[in-house]
Amino acid sequence: MDDQKEYKEFTEEIFRLTSIPLHLYRENQVRRRVTLWMSFLGIKTFGEYLSYLKSNPKALEEFKKKFTINVSEFFRNPELFEELQKYIPELSKKTDVLRIYSAGCSVGAEAYTVAIILNEYFKGIKYHIWGLDIDDEALEKAKIGIYTKDFFKSAKAQLLEKYFKKFPDEKYQVNDDIKQNTTFLRGDLILGEPPRLDFDIVLCRNVVIYFDEEAKEKVYANISKSLKLGGILFVGATERVFNARRFSLEYVSSFIYKKV
Repeated sequence: MDDQKEYKEFTEEIFRLTSIPLHLYRENQVRRRVTLWMSFLGIKTFGEYLSYLKSNPKALEEFKKKFTINVSEFFRNPELFEELQKYIPELSKKTDVLRIYSAGCSVGAEAYTVAIILNEYFKGIKYHIWGLDIDDEALEKAKIGIYTKDFFKSAKAQLLEKYFKKFPDEKYQVNDDIKQNTTFLRGDLILGEPPRLDFDIVLCRNVVIYFDEEAKEKVYANISKSLKLGGILFVGATERVFNARRFSLEYVSSFIYKKV
């Protein structure tokens, strides 16, 4: 079997086993990472590696984690969150409850960051935040809301003290009054459906960098579908939605797109 065909069958079977659509990720990036892991194990072909993963549930779980757990922290790129805050007052005037979607929420730091911002700077605005991710373990961590100190490198000390309970082992748990305004759900950004179709704000940051162009288009089409007219999409510091009009999105300022 030629290498390309074997790789294709490998990604298709991984999708069946884990629901991770590697066939829609950037091929060069995925092949490089997988080949490196294979070399550590002395495995030479994708077929052999697939057999190894199928016969070793622990190894398969570790493989899944490597593709689903991303770097995350509270107030990542704080200057960008300051930009986002400019749009909250106007959006809140048009709805009874500000509905916010953290797409690819990982362990919940982004969703809770937005909740803290709303509690701290926009008192009186009712809101709810939905977080969606494909990784069950990450979602359980998000629901529990306990984090180590390295998650707070960009967070102000007074916010950490105000909105978290500190444990003796340098871990911090999100307060219940923040958690009660969040819902975490399992879902696939590429192949699945958004949790609602009436969001005022969608955050999709540092997620699509792993996807090929076909996958990115599916993600942005789904996000556009989930947004109200006039709702906004907030992307990462190094990201841009090219040909945004195809998705009924319009660039309005740094890292912000509006549904039109």
